[in-house]
Amino acid sequence: MLVSSFDISCVSARSTAIRSTYSRYWLELTNLSDADIQFEFTARVTRYSSSAYGQPTDPNVQLAELKKFVGGSLAGNNWTWYTGDWGLEGGHPVLRLAVPVPAKSSQPVRLSAFSIDQFPHVEGYVEVTVPAIRSATPPFRWIAQSDQPVPVLLYPATEEDAAQNGSVISSARQPLPLANGQAYNEIPPEPGWRPWLLPFRDLLVQDPAFVAKAPGARTHDEDLARLLVDQLVSLADDDRAALNELLDIMESTIRIEDTQRSR
Repeated sequence: MLVSSFDISCVSARSTAIRSTYSRYWLELTNLSDADIQFEFTARVTRYSSSAYGQPTDPNVQLAELKKFVGGSLAGNNWTWYTGDWGLEGGHPVLRLAVPVPAKSSQPVRLSAFSIDQFPHVEGYVEVTVPAIRSATPPFRWIAQSDQPVPVLLYPATEEDAAQNGSVISSARQPLPLANGQAYNEIPPEPGWRPWLLPFRDLLVQDPAFVAKAPGARTHDEDLARLLVDQLVSLADDDRAALNELLDIMESTIRIEDTQRSR
């Protein structure tokens, strides 16, 4: 479900004598159900800039900078990070995070940017869903986390800080309007796996030699495809047998075979 918009930025300098300002996004997510739920937090970027001269137009450049300036989000313990990463969907940067929230409790999700060489400014909107998860028993099929909508309370806000000479000189938090105007919501659980496939055919048509590109020259999809190919061609006999055993347990029709072609 659509939660709210977000607007985060960082204006910082190497010298602490110069005033620095930060704008962050905060979402307090409260699980009102009687079951532990793993929510998915999705931040979709609609506008991005990193200098006074505007935003880079290449989505892959935007993605690389966002990975550097907005690494993710710390969990509620302020120590570990939520699992997830940036990716491109429909040519736009998207951050997806897995946010586990125990029954009758809440967890914060914070988005912030930081750089001392550039001035990242990121705008977009946030969605929260209840995705399907793998069953804990064979064949590990994708299953819904609940058989009914999950009740939640949502509290989005913007935090703004200013610092100078090594000290915070001002700090404020302002609530953001919710997309539907109400804090209490019921999120329907997704019934099954959300398909996400690498476009291998399109990648090969565009550039059959994409696997040979140097790091940094490949697109996000090319990086992921290269990683998968490298893993498969590097499998030893024992690992290949173990992978085929797992695929058999999962009732997949796919098998990995060694054609004995000389390497």
